[in-house]
Amino acid sequence: MRETDLLIIGAGPYGLAVASFVSRLGLECQVVGEPMEFWKKHMPAGMLLRSPASWHLDAAGELTFEAFIETKGLTAAQACPISLHLYLEYCQWFQEQSGIEVQKGYVRTLEWRDGEALPFNAVCEDGGEVRARRVLSATGLTQYRNIPDDLASLIPPERYAHTCDYTDFSPLQGKRCLIVGGR
Repeated sequence: MRETDLLIIGAGPYGLAVASFVSRLGLECQVVGEPMEFWKKHMPAGMLLRSPASWHLDAAGELTFEAFIETKGLTAAQACPISLHLYLEYCQWFQEQSGIEVQKGYVRTLEWRDGEALPFNAVCEDGGEVRARRVLSATGLTQYRNIPDDLASLIPPERYAHTCDYTDFSPLQGKRCLIVGGR
């Protein structure tokens, strides 16, 4: 059983950024998740980010994207637009430079035990437990995908998909498509 001040559920950009920040504050934290899983599994290969090179994960402004590309001998102009591949490299570099250790896997249950010093008890898929004073959920966007029932009822299931699950767009080449939603 692991005990910690803060349990961070999720190892994407927000989970990693918070872990780095609270570690600098002197708080102990435990991150549970699969590093950058959503970005690795649900983003199309060859995707380019809209973020500028000045964007980064580090609240202290030290382990920035610009600092990372400098280690690769690149300028902001050469790195932009930022490719998915380069972004994932930056996130891995950020995690390593921050010393963030991630317990790979998922939290299966989370309980609150009133009156205890470490009131949160998380049981992970491997059976391990983490007791924590506080919990931050940074689980990403996958579980929030939504295809409204009234829209889905009008279209045969094989004729639509959510972009979270559609990372290879080559089958759409030469076809007319409608994208519904923001961004």
